[in-house]
Amino acid sequence: YEWAESHPREARKIAEAGTEFARYLGSEEGFARLYQEHVVAPLGNIITAYQQPRKKYKGRRLLDILQDSEFKGVKDEFGVVARCGGWPAESSECRWTTKKKKKGEEGTTTASGVAATE
Repeated sequence: YEWAESHPREARKIAEAGTEFARYLGSEEGFARLYQEHVVAPLGNIITAYQQPRKKYKGRRLLDILQDSEFKGVKDEFGVVARCGGWPAESSECRWTTKKKKKGEEGTTTASGVAATE
């Protein structure tokens, strides 16, 4: 605040540049650039990096592959957190599950419920 008052020309220049930038981002061209940079390009990188699973895993779900893994700790580290519908009528409902408790831990072993997302 004190700097802006003691440097009015620089402060005005910064403020005007910020206003111009905000107007640009609010324009169709500016929004398109942001969308391309922060949504389209990253998703394109994900799609490009995708590799088909090995033939021995054909048709199996990722969770099943991980749970059948022979690597130490993998079976215990991955699990279903929620199951959500993919159809429009089901899109606002998810069935949540809690992590199963190990022997000696307090609390219930499992719980499930329906949660609406907004």
